[in-house]
Amino acid sequence: MEMMLEEMGVHSSAAAAHDNGAGGARTHTLSPTVTGSSVLGVKYDGGVLLAADTLGSYGSMAKLRAVSRVKKLNHQVAVGFSGDVADAEFLTRVLNGMVTDDAVADDGNSLSARGVYSWITRVYYNRRSKFDPLWNQAVVAGYDKAIDTPFLGCVNLLGYSWEDNIIATGFGTHLSLPIIRQFTHDKKGALPNLAEAQQLVEQCMKVLYSRDARSWNKYEVVKIDKTGVQISKPQTVKLDWKIYSDYTEGRIH
Repeated sequence: MEMMLEEMGVHSSAAAAHDNGAGGARTHTLSPTVTGSSVLGVKYDGGVLLAADTLGSYGSMAKLRAVSRVKKLNHQVAVGFSGDVADAEFLTRVLNGMVTDDAVADDGNSLSARGVYSWITRVYYNRRSKFDPLWNQAVVAGYDKAIDTPFLGCVNLLGYSWEDNIIATGFGTHLSLPIIRQFTHDKKGALPNLAEAQQLVEQCMKVLYSRDARSWNKYEVVKIDKTGVQISKPQTVKLDWKIYSDYTEGRIH
């Protein structure tokens, strides 16, 4: 327990005395080393889709090309992370421990999407208040079978959280949200069906790969509905670069 508290940013008085003593001041992460880019979440009329590419960027180097940034927690919750990959792995390890505790208790209760969303919000706010933030944005998706409703929410590194029918992080905020909002506007605010949501995700991942230097052409999609959580095998962006060269060179307008 003491180790867990220290990992979450709660230090004992003895540890604090050592940190502030002759051994030197305790330092925090000032800039993430290996990072992931955009995460995309879309509600549809029967659940939620969550998507992220598989790239872990070491600065500007596309170093790690098989990093899964969407995590299945249990039969009704998945989480996607952008930002520092190390912090995302740490938080996933803690969440998996909580899921294990639920399984050991065997009392019929399990973590809900809203519960995970609320817990991450408190942890991120606690860490930012200690000036030692977890350098991530976390997108929480799930399906609440009790009220037969999908859930989609996001928490940033400052502990600010919000819920919406569409959520994107990183460059996806600028490049993906306008595409989905235009689709929603055309449907007069109605949620897409599954096929339409999959097409939107595919289109957004194609735009991100073509315009975001920290994205990759392989991505994973998680589908969460009343039947459970399903993670796809990595999919490949199909992109015709000739269209872009024709456009930049003035052959098409």
